[in-house]
Amino acid sequence: MCTLQNSPDLCYSFHNNIKGYNIPGIPEKIVVNLYADDTTIYLTKDNKYSTLENILNRWCLASDAPWNEQMNIANDSAQIRILGTWIGNETDHTATWEIILEKIDKTLSQWNTYHPMLEGKRLITQMIVGGMTQFPTKAQGMPKQIKTAVNKTIRNFIWDRKKTSPLSLDRLQRPTAEGGINLLNINA
Repeated sequence: MCTLQNSPDLCYSFHNNIKGYNIPGIPEKIVVNLYADDTTIYLTKDNKYSTLENILNRWCLASDAPWNEQMNIANDSAQIRILGTWIGNETDHTATWEIILEKIDKTLSQWNTYHPMLEGKRLITQMIVGGMTQFPTKAQGMPKQIKTAVNKTIRNFIWDRKKTSPLSLDRLQRPTAEGGINLLNINA
């Protein structure tokens, strides 16, 4: 199914002239991805950049729409950021998560200066940790060692970096009816 901005001609050109990638479990080959004003086109070693240029030039001429010639072309081993997640054949997902962990630590440290109570910390955890990890986890997964690091960060935030916790994260993550506070469970 092709929905390239209601342009069946462009769709036809892409699907018949650009090889794209076949991915197990996805019924159609991946050729192009459009999101808002971002377009990602997947070229294989069998495609020619000149073919892509010809398709785009024809489409722009027919639609009277300009195209941005400032394109980033990433080779097979490069990692690139698309919609907030890093992709590429040799992407070190642990390294990309380190950046997110640093942001979480910095933001939670700022919040801690206000000395929030336990319920406030629960809400801040949901907002900051959940907000910064939900999309990347869904898009690229979260390695086990990162889950461990995120849980440690949550524990340190909730208990002000004390060596021993009055209650375990497991207990805090339970629903209130079971004696918890419904704290974000990164492992769920």
